[in-house]
Amino acid sequence: MTKDISIKIKFFAYARELVGRKDITVEMNSGSTVKDLMEHVLTKYPSLKEISNHIIIAVNKNTCTSDRRLKDGDQVAILPPVSGG
Repeated sequence: MTKDISIKIKFFAYARELVGRKDITVEMNSGSTVKDLMEHVLTKYPSLKEISNHIIIAVNKNTCTSDRRLKDGDQVAILPPVSGG
């Protein structure tokens, strides 16, 4: 299967610190889900595993679940856990 969709990923706050970059672009297979994308990202950036159970994912500025299918040109935001009061 060919990689036929391009996804831009933006990292925010502590996630950006762990990755050392503010954004990346990855090529994925058509039909890939957010879960597939996160598996790819966690393999490439294992330091993110420390917060992976608490990450919030937004696709095109809307939070979503891991089963959301991605399409070419989607922008994914990886937001670390939020704390405060």
